[in-house]
Amino acid sequence: MVLVVLAVVFALLPDDPAATRTASGATSSAPSSAPSATATPQADPTEEPSQTSSPDEPTVPASGGRLVKATDGKSEITVPNDWKKLALLDSAGIQQGNTVKEQYLMVISEDQSAFDFDLGGYAEAVTAKMQESLTDPVLGESRSLFVNGAPARQYELRGKTQGLDIVYWVTFVEGEQNFHQVVAWTLASRSDVHGPLLRQVSATFKETGGA
Repeated sequence: MVLVVLAVVFALLPDDPAATRTASGATSSAPSSAPSATATPQADPTEEPSQTSSPDEPTVPASGGRLVKATDGKSEITVPNDWKKLALLDSAGIQQGNTVKEQYLMVISEDQSAFDFDLGGYAEAVTAKMQESLTDPVLGESRSLFVNGAPARQYELRGKTQGLDIVYWVTFVEGEQNFHQVVAWTLASRSDVHGPLLRQVSATFKETGGA
């Protein structure tokens, strides 16, 4: 039986910078002061393609995939052809992955004007909240880069949630009006196999100018 990642991912709410949201099949009912991992990611039945491939079979590179546009109009990203739309977080503009291979990615976009942070401060605040939700978290060094010309910072975060060892690659991108979180993750046992692909997909992120 294939394990499905249970993940907690945070968005900083403009009216309460300490507030959290839970990645699940529906909006979390847990209070913001005590976030928890909840439901299993669910595939959108309206979307193709099939996900019958082997869990450790290499995925077609993102460059040969398909373009996915965010529901909020703020971004787009290129994903492998065997990924589907998933139900991970209501406020995420993009929610994609392959549940058989334990490959997951979502994009959260937030208005920069709601915060007193620069990109570095925003990244530090979000990763701090993520670490609070994990057991034995280990946060790697920040890596500065550009994603389609936009300044970005990327972190690798390892930890355990509900008995599962998870590896996240979180890329924070500074857009014209928004901060964007590109959050990709898989089981730690598959991080060497799927990590390169997840980072490659993250690098295809592009802001599209939604307000």
